[in-house]
Amino acid sequence: MTNPPPASLPSRLCLFGKVTVLGEQGSIEPSPFEGRLLSLVYGHEVPALSRRRAIWLLWGDEDTPHRRSGLRQLLHRVRSRLGYQPIISRNRDWLVPNTSLLTSDIEEFRHLLRTGGLSAAARMIKGPFLPQPSAKAPPTFADWRDHKVRALKRDLRAAAAAAWDRATQADDWTSCREAAEALFGLDPHSATAASKAIESRALDGSPQGAEAAYQLFKETLHTGKRPPAEMVELVARVRKLNVSIRTTGTRDVTPFFGRVEELRKLRKGWESLSPSRAQFAFVSGESGIGKTRLSREFSARVH
Repeated sequence: MTNPPPASLPSRLCLFGKVTVLGEQGSIEPSPFEGRLLSLVYGHEVPALSRRRAIWLLWGDEDTPHRRSGLRQLLHRVRSRLGYQPIISRNRDWLVPNTSLLTSDIEEFRHLLRTGGLSAAARMIKGPFLPQPSAKAPPTFADWRDHKVRALKRDLRAAAAAAWDRATQADDWTSCREAAEALFGLDPHSATAASKAIESRALDGSPQGAEAAYQLFKETLHTGKRPPAEMVELVARVRKLNVSIRTTGTRDVTPFFGRVEELRKLRKGWESLSPSRAQFAFVSGESGIGKTRLSREFSARVH
């Protein structure tokens, strides 16, 4: 029988950072072994986790009577510590998260991806998702945790890239900045992500923030290595923009940064046009790289 927890249902399982259960009675910190079980059942984000897989990830062992007994004892310890049953054992073969009594902050992470809270989701990832397992944890659990972290980052990166595409099409630089901050937070060594952060901060009204992003990226470079030429040009334009804002109090035109080589190739194709022959230019690249903005800028320059 499932005992109800305290009145402030449901309690919250924190998996980003130290594994903790938050409820009306305060904060409860499970033991490392109990935390690993809760992490597996709630972190898989599936309706049920098989007993066989749970045993493999917890002990790196086969589903033997000895391990089944150990799993039952572990479930009992978790229930005793929390005062209610956060994991339901179905037919003794499946472990089901009891989400009516306990929810996890992975749900909050998914909600942020759906609603555009991308920089907040990036901060959660840096939490990080589960601390590095101790030496006592089996390699199977450590491998699962590493795979989960990569999957969460991949989902955030995809959501941020799609949001950047949508926002650049709408010239919505506040939303661009939200997406760029997430990408830069995930990959501070990436020149592409840093350039997005620099550009979006500047156009969202924070040239000083753009400068800070540039300096942060430079700190990630190896000794003697310089930022890409395109980024240097981008920063020069931002600094010029900052001077214009300080002296006039207005931003005349939203500037376009970089893409010198791409614009040169498009211009060359345009100049080779003839009235008797149709030509097409294909602008391709990964999501969020700025294809729409490049096309708009080129069109504005030739008309």
